[in-house]
Amino acid sequence: RVNPTIYKGNPMFDANDCVIGYESTLLVEVAKAGKTAISLLEMIPPIRHSTIGQIKTLFSSRLEGMGEILFPKNMEELKGNVSF
Repeated sequence: RVNPTIYKGNPMFDANDCVIGYESTLLVEVAKAGKTAISLLEMIPPIRHSTIGQIKTLFSSRLEGMGEILFPKNMEELKGNVSF
């Protein structure tokens, strides 16, 4: 049996200029810090489609006008926002 290890996200975004996630509110912290925050929510839709709007609304309210979370719809849009 393998026990998952839980890592705090803050050291990850301190060390990187771009963080790619799904629906973690860590993306809000990354965006507020002036770094690139990318959610794959539009690329990998949740089971309940209505959830997309709810998550975007939550992110927007927590951003409080500081920073932006990007929501690419395909791989080309994702590549246009990050350097590999």
